[in-house]
Amino acid sequence: MPGIALSPGVHSRLMKQLSELEERKASLIDEFYPLPTREREEFARLLDEYLQRVESLVTNANPQETCSD
Repeated sequence: MPGIALSPGVHSRLMKQLSELEERKASLIDEFYPLPTREREEFARLLDEYLQRVESLVTNANPQETCSD
């Protein structure tokens, strides 16, 4: 996603959210789906995809002071 401009505040919040969610991913999966089910697997895949997309956005974004939060 080259060319996306984010304010430094949004960039920082996305980095923080990414880090926190990555740390809590296993416990979130266990909390909502304690048993091995198809839904648990789908939820885990959804979280992985979300984390990959946010990481891609943050990595390729350009924090710019002129952007507003």
